[in-house]
Amino acid sequence: MFNGNRVRVSTFMNAAIAGVLVAILFFTGCSLEEPKSNDNIPVRVYLKRLKSDREATVEKALNEIGEIGGPATPYILEKWEKASDEEKIIYCKAIYRIGPGAAAAVPTLIEELNSLEELVIAHAALGLAGIGPAAAPAVDKLTALLRSSDTSTQANVLLALGNIGPAAASSLPRVKEAAFREKTRSAAIVAMSKMGPKAVNAMSEWLKSDEVSKVIIACEVLGGMGANASEALPLITKAFDSKDPRAREAAALAIGATKEKGIVVLPQMIDALNEQDSRVRASIINAITELGPDAAEEALKSFGNSSWRVREGCIRVVARFANIRDKSIEKLIGRMNDSNVEVRGAAIDALSGVGPSIVPRMIGVLDSPQVNLRFGASRVLGNQGAIAKSALPKLHALTKDKDSLVSQEAMKAIKQIM
Repeated sequence: MFNGNRVRVSTFMNAAIAGVLVAILFFTGCSLEEPKSNDNIPVRVYLKRLKSDREATVEKALNEIGEIGGPATPYILEKWEKASDEEKIIYCKAIYRIGPGAAAAVPTLIEELNSLEELVIAHAALGLAGIGPAAAPAVDKLTALLRSSDTSTQANVLLALGNIGPAAASSLPRVKEAAFREKTRSAAIVAMSKMGPKAVNAMSEWLKSDEVSKVIIACEVLGGMGANASEALPLITKAFDSKDPRAREAAALAIGATKEKGIVVLPQMIDALNEQDSRVRASIINAITELGPDAAEEALKSFGNSSWRVREGCIRVVARFANIRDKSIEKLIGRMNDSNVEVRGAAIDALSGVGPSIVPRMIGVLDSPQVNLRFGASRVLGNQGAIAKSALPKLHALTKDKDSLVSQEAMKAIKQIM
């Protein structure tokens, strides 16, 4: 609960800043009248509405103040000196909505980080988070607050430090601590992912650790950085040697996030497809796909790999790039006769995605002496539906095939086409 009578008096400096800003607004040619919303309502009206008991009214007022943007800031600061703790909290929310345009409020918000009211502190941090890089002068005080016992305060502080970005890198030791606390783990990871080169270096050290938890967090942080973490790629691939599938999956996701820059570790990624955990394999396939068409071209070269898991994974990758898949039809047909059923299934899926143009070629494959090829062609044709009607005569003939699986698949295909 708030004590409306317990009001902290801002320093003379903060009051002076607000006064100067209002004076500037009054005397500059661009601000001779009070800023208004798109509805032509003055900002002071919305500031009054922030005190409403109706949640919808307050929410609309916050949105409109956010739309007005930076010009609303002096009017908020003008009211700060006499505001109750409860009013300060709502003003902090308004500053958060305004965003970087509210940079003039940074000194006031820094002072509120010393408040005796925990919710005021938490919301001052939220306001600084909205302002972003211009809130850099608050880094030291924000960092100290990461030892707060209030998780809401910690969460807002982490949001602020992350939004401040590389200028908040000095907070990394405390933010790393927060990454090990369950309630602040996600926020800490997001914050570090915005802190630039120093965070890359810190996470690179964690990738060398024998502690799985550090490796996983490092991969998640670097994954959040995307291509900016590319210098750490060789170290990320070492996580594929971990016995913990969570670390291997986190490594795949981090590499995929680097997009085309991840191509430098593609050989390690293709080797990693020999993964037994289906979830991790799916993440690796997705990651290779994220590396782009050049990665798919390389994956095509591994269709003959000695590991069926690698063959199957590479087919899945190629299937996601239509132009590469379509020029690889003969190789995919060959994989329908693979010794492994999973590989055969991947090839069937890939060929099924080609569309109407695959029908004539599959009709020809129905004549193959290879059981697996007749079976696969029947399934591909069935997957085409009505557009494969020209295949019906041969499929009817295959219903009498000497192999029971082929005859059953031909009958199934006929039903799908009819």
